Amino acid sequence: MKTRILWFLFFALAVPGGIAAQSIRPFFMEDDLVFKPELLGEWKLDGDVVEFRDLGNKAYGAVLRDGDQSAILFRVHLFRIEQKYFLDAQMTGIRESKPACTESSDAHPGAIAVTDRDFELDSEDSMFLNHQHLLLRAQLGEDKNEFSIAFLKKDWVRIQEEAGRLSVAHTRDDNRQLLLIAESDDLRAWVRELPEESFERAGKMQRAEAETNVGAPVAATNKP
Repeated sequence: MKTRILWFLFFALAVPGGIAAQSIRPFFMEDDLVFKPELLGEWKLDGDVVEFRDLGNKAYGAVLRDGDQSAILFRVHLFRIEQKYFLDAQMTGIRESKPACTESSDAHPGAIAVTDRDFELDSEDSMFLNHQHLLLRAQLGEDKNEFSIAFLKKDWVRIQEEAGRLSVAHTRDDNRQLLLIAESDDLRAWVRELPEESFERAGKMQRAEAETNVGAPVAATNKP
């Protein structure tokens, strides 16, 4: 899962059509949007850290970090159709660490600074990136310290298209990759009918703070 997240997303999302179910329009309508504050903070996914920030207007900024070496930035919307949750993500930037002191032979990478501006689609650094919409399934349970995400299977979409069963408007880009071009209301209707087998095996996100505090003693309080 780690290799899939960091490298598959980096290369696939940098080139339009390189990952399943990319669309030129959102997969949701405005009324579908939900914002859950419990998603904010840092999460662990197979050793990597994913940070969710509040950008306002029911939008999240997601920072996918590979230790101190690099970070991939996404503008994310959580939406619900009936009882199912999904994520609509757009790539907004890539950051690499810089040595804290370039003159030192044992220089260590400096911290990667990310501001809210870095999640804007019109920022100078994101002009040449693929901003198409990526669809993921999200599974939220009662435990606020974990949730799961799953990609839509690229092969599933391809097979549907080849069999003439892909019911939303689509085309092929210059690289002959499948690209969804339907309006958002049609995309929403399509997402609503997606079967469970159309998604990859889910990866579990665990809250970093909860993982750190496992086994730690509970601090005493003065409350009666």
